[in-house]
Amino acid sequence: MRRHLFLLLTVLTALLFTPPARAQLWLTYGEAAEFGGEPAVRFQIYHQHGTVLAWCVGYLYFTPTQVAYEVLGPGGYRQDGFAAPRDSLQVQWRGLRAMKRSTGLFSPPMTGQSVEIKIVNGRKYDFFVARNIGSDGSSEFDSVSLWPLQNAWEKFDEALERARTRYDPNRPPPPAPVVVAPKTASLQMEAQPGGAEFYIDDEFRGSTSSEGKIKVSDLPPGEHRLRLSKKDYEEWNRTLTLEAGESRTIEVQLAQAKPPEPPPPKPVETTLALEDVLKLLEAGVTPARLETIVKERGVSFELTDDAESKLRALGATDTLLLAIAKAKK
Repeated sequence: MRRHLFLLLTVLTALLFTPPARAQLWLTYGEAAEFGGEPAVRFQIYHQHGTVLAWCVGYLYFTPTQVAYEVLGPGGYRQDGFAAPRDSLQVQWRGLRAMKRSTGLFSPPMTGQSVEIKIVNGRKYDFFVARNIGSDGSSEFDSVSLWPLQNAWEKFDEALERARTRYDPNRPPPPAPVVVAPKTASLQMEAQPGGAEFYIDDEFRGSTSSEGKIKVSDLPPGEHRLRLSKKDYEEWNRTLTLEAGESRTIEVQLAQAKPPEPPPPKPVETTLALEDVLKLLEAGVTPARLETIVKERGVSFELTDDAESKLRALGATDTLLLAIAKAKK
C-alpha cells in the first residue's frame, strides 16, 4: 500500500513539475496583431486576481488609442476582459514580484515581472508577463522583461515595427549606419527691414523675405564675406568663419542712411561798376591784371567818352579799354 502511494505521488509530482513546451521567444517581445480595427501589439499575460486560486490568462493589447485585455481561460472564463482609452489608465511598472498562485503540493514559490494597470475610477489589474501559457494556465516566467510592454505603452510605433519584424533578442544587431561627416555649413540671416539684397563673397544669394529672413545651406567651411544692401539704408558688412556641419543664425538691424550734405554755395560774383574799376586802378592794380578781372566778372557800364577819360586819367591802356568795351553785360 505504501509502495502504491509512493508511486502515485511520484507520478503526480512529475505531472505537476513537467515544464510546458517553450514558446517562440519573440512572443514575449510583442506580437503584431489587430484590436478594435486598429493595429496592435499584444503580449502573453498571466492575470493574478489577488487570491491564491483566482487567476486567468490571455493577451494584453496596446493600440494607438487604447489598452485591452482579452481573457483566454482557463476553461470558458472570460469575465476579466476590458478595453479602455489610454488617457483613462494609470500604469505602474513593478518589476520582479512573487505570485500567489500555487501549481502543486510541492511547488516552489513563483516570481515574475509584474505590471499594474488601473482604470481611473475603476478596477485595478495585476499582470505578469508570461513566456508561455498553456490552456491549463501553466506558464513560464523566466527570461522575460517589462521593457517591451513599456515600449508599447510609451512608443507605440516603434514597438509595432519591432513586433512586425518578430524581434529576436538573440539575433545580432544590424551594423551601425555609417555616419558621413557633413561637408558644408548653413547660414540664416534675419535682417530688419526685409527686402535687402544678400551677398556672400560678393556673389548675390537672393533677397531677404518680407520678414527679413534668408537661408543658405551649401556654404563650404572657411571664411566668408557677408554683405546686405538696401536702398535708403547703410550697407552692412561682416566677415565670419564657418565650420563643416555648423548652422548659424545672424540677426541684423540695418541703419537708415543719412541724407547727403548739400554742396557749399558758390560765391556770388557781381559785375564791375565804373566806380569799382576806378578804385582798383587807384589802388595800384595794373591794367594787365585789371584786364583779367574785367574779362572774368564783366562790367555793368557803357564805355562813354566821359568814362574813358576818367579811366585814362588813372592809367588805363587801350587794351584794358577794349576789354571793358567787350565785357559789358
